[in-house]
Amino acid sequence: MFKVAQILDEFSIIINAGFTQGIEKGDVFQVYAPGTSVKSPDGLSSIQWDNVKAEVVAVEVQERLAMCKNRDTYCKRKIDATEALETLKEPLAVILGLLSPEFSHRPLKIDPSQATPIEFSDKTIRVGDNVRKIVNPIEDAKKKHQLGKIAMGD
Repeated sequence: MFKVAQILDEFSIIINAGFTQGIEKGDVFQVYAPGTSVKSPDGLSSIQWDNVKAEVVAVEVQERLAMCKNRDTYCKRKIDATEALETLKEPLAVILGLLSPEFSHRPLKIDPSQATPIEFSDKTIRVGDNVRKIVNPIEDAKKKHQLGKIAMGD
């Protein structure tokens, strides 16, 4: 299990894993704290639901350490939507990244009497917090494809 080794600033942390542990630039991790138990429907077992504080991406990797930054990013440049629409048609503006469409999940049909929310209020990252690598099948496939091209001499 990896840990937060040092907090550099509000944008960067160091984790105690590097290329000797197979970490590569672009790998994604969750910083988390052990959470609450969720019982299985049969009531015979339970599984822990962890408090994910943040998802971070490795931006620099050394032998046994990696610098990570928040995976959640935002655009610093603000463009007034009305101005953008006056100069560009909306689909082109979206393609260019000038306008970001907002998405929302549709609600599930549930029995409200069975809803038991889990609330985690502490999202503060601390030295010693647990860190785990997230397996991203799409990114892993891209890496394998690139490695195959390199091995074939392409």
